[in-house]
Amino acid sequence: MLTLLDARDGRPAALGPAHPGELRLLVSAAPGSGAVRAFLAADLIRRVAERRGLLVTLCHLADPAEDLAALRGDCAALNVYPPEHTLPPAPPADLAARLAALFPGGGAAATGRPLLDAAVGEPDAAACLARVAAVPGPVTGEAGSVREVTRRGLDPLALRLALLRLRYREPAGLGWEALHAADKTLRRWREQVAAWARSPSTAMSRRYAGAVTAAFDDDLDTPAALREIGAMAGDAAEADGTRFETFAAADRLLGLDLARDVGS
Repeated sequence: MLTLLDARDGRPAALGPAHPGELRLLVSAAPGSGAVRAFLAADLIRRVAERRGLLVTLCHLADPAEDLAALRGDCAALNVYPPEHTLPPAPPADLAARLAALFPGGGAAATGRPLLDAAVGEPDAAACLARVAAVPGPVTGEAGSVREVTRRGLDPLALRLALLRLRYREPAGLGWEALHAADKTLRRWREQVAAWARSPSTAMSRRYAGAVTAAFDDDLDTPAALREIGAMAGDAAEADGTRFETFAAADRLLGLDLARDVGS
């Protein structure tokens, strides 16, 4: 069960849909790198939920100053799912009505609201959404732009990896040293995965795969998940086929395209 830290009271809260098989998320964030990070957090929640067979619907409460085309481009570059619905800014009462139209029959037993701006946190709006408010920390620093990362010749997923090395709710100050280190790690892991893929396939490592899953369930502890796969990469006791299968499974949560170079 995925547990998130509720930003309203600082307590951990289990995220579970009231409607069987369906989870609804709402993202509301200021334009810029902060919005990208909010969508990244939603993307991680979606990946965890979909592995458990849940149908996830993502709604975006747009900011009037937002360049939606640029935001979608940034999300695509970072392997982040775009929203299924984008809603214009609205007072809480109007928002509730629009959400009710999208999700008829939502009722008071609501199904998902992990990412919610405090200004939208009204009881009526929550009727179709979640009761867990998980607010990503701000992104600062010179290296927080997808466009600038790409312009400098780095893989845009290096930015995703750099953000995953931090807890989603903590402020992220990104410099070029961190981005270059993430790019180097990404390339090394892809080379290793491509080499491991040439060995006979074997079952995943229960130890490492279980640790990665547990880390995600614990308030999206992506730094812990990355430490686990990093440790496995250097664990000579694990067969190459096992490392390949475990990395491939972990990447369905991490979204770093670690198997991109397989067969090349």
